[in-house]
Amino acid sequence: MTLLKKQLLATAVIASSFAPAALATTPYDSIIIEGNTSFLEWNIQGDYNANVVPLFRVEIQFDGTLPPTTSTSNEISYLDNIKFIGLRAQNADNTRYVFGDFDTSSMDSETTYTDGATQTIVWTLSDNNGHDYELSLTSIDALIFEAINGNAFPVNSTSATGEFDFVFGFETFFMSGISETITVNLTDHDEDGIIAGDACPMSNLATMVSLNGTTTPIQNRLGENGCTIMDVFAACEAEQSEQQTGFFQPAYRGSSYCETQAVYSLYRDGVINYNEVRILRSAL
Repeated sequence: MTLLKKQLLATAVIASSFAPAALATTPYDSIIIEGNTSFLEWNIQGDYNANVVPLFRVEIQFDGTLPPTTSTSNEISYLDNIKFIGLRAQNADNTRYVFGDFDTSSMDSETTYTDGATQTIVWTLSDNNGHDYELSLTSIDALIFEAINGNAFPVNSTSATGEFDFVFGFETFFMSGISETITVNLTDHDEDGIIAGDACPMSNLATMVSLNGTTTPIQNRLGENGCTIMDVFAACEAEQSEQQTGFFQPAYRGSSYCETQAVYSLYRDGVINYNEVRILRSAL
């Protein structure tokens, strides 16, 4: 599996409608794909085929709080975010099935969302025994994810025709099918009341805005995109640390360009008033 160079994204998009904030837990998100098996080949159990197990169900659990490792206009990737895969090809009453459940939390993994003529999601994994796994979903007639602020969010679709493929290493197991439903279960990780399209899934929900050790009298407001004012400045800190090189860095003094622009963007969007601009500029 190709590991992509990790890049931190510092995207701060500020919504015009803000409200007070709330605190957090981190269970996993999941995407469930169900449909009809069109091809199945298992070299160990040759008697299983698409006629014997005509249905398939795949559940992929993933950590939705991780930032993307790469993000371009048409491709977004995440490393080591896959935590569990349940995969079955089965008959209608589930008395016969192929394959099972995998705890993938210790595996190297990568999830790649590609937005082209049709959307695709590819999950690749490799375990400590040298086995490689690849699962892919290509949608034919439905949106299966949305790209928002450099992040990819799977979309719940109760009726989505797509092509699903699974390959288990060393040409041992192949399965293909046509999906009928895609069910996405997203968790409100930070309990801020925003689930779908939450650009900051682990928001800083402090009551007041604090900068450089100073607590300001400004409320840490929450935007419709799931980001608080503190999240905006945290993104600037991530950008700044990404730009630094070497082991020893001089103490950073003064506001960065990102932080300055964040203050004025908050002001332009009506999130803070001019007096609060002055308070934030003094605290930076």
